[in-house]
Amino acid sequence: MQIEHINNLLHLSGQERVETPKRAVALSVPKKSDQTDLSLSKSVIDAQPDVRMDRIEAARARMADGFYDRPEVREEIAGTFLNAQFA
Repeated sequence: MQIEHINNLLHLSGQERVETPKRAVALSVPKKSDQTDLSLSKSVIDAQPDVRMDRIEAARARMADGFYDRPEVREEIAGTFLNAQFA
């Protein structure tokens, strides 16, 4: 039974036993296709840029100060955006 297998693993790692609830849900080992899907998902997530909260907070402070309301700043932002889109 899977609960006993888990209990054996937990015992080896020094953890407490898992008791079988009255309405137990079957635990399953991921299939090979599931592991491939997880690997693909992980690689997609890993390819995403990190979020730098310090940069977000700096941008929020600039917005509050009206920094982005200046024409020269708007032109630079628009140019940067267009260059990134059509480069």
